[in-house]
Amino acid sequence: MFPEAATQRRAFPFLFAAVLGFAGGATCGGLILSFCYFIGRSGDTTPPPLWTISGAVFALGALYGALLGTIAGGLAYYLVVFRVGFRDSLRYTFVGTLLGGFCGAWVMPPLAALMGMVGFFLALGLLHLRTSQPRI
Repeated sequence: MFPEAATQRRAFPFLFAAVLGFAGGATCGGLILSFCYFIGRSGDTTPPPLWTISGAVFALGALYGALLGTIAGGLAYYLVVFRVGFRDSLRYTFVGTLLGGFCGAWVMPPLAALMGMVGFFLALGLLHLRTSQPRI
């Protein structure tokens, strides 16, 4: 086998994981920042009415989420995803990111993105523990 073929075989899943991380991070980041804005923890003391949440709030969260998701998606592929598959990892990490980000937005809004990343990696660790075979 040629070395170029082996490199291409390893590069495609990594790029696929980075693209999925970009899309998932953008979605989660937009939802987390919109939640933070909706509950009134974005620097205001009064929560805004539901109809005042604009697309600009979602877009700003999606921008940061896409950047962090691309980095985390590529890193996650080398840590766990290549062992368990994309479908299971997407389910766990999407829920973990949202739960971590929502908790971070509720407690301390400037750390919502960091807590979303913590939730992402905790969900990835939980998935790894659930799918790994016990050693005797």
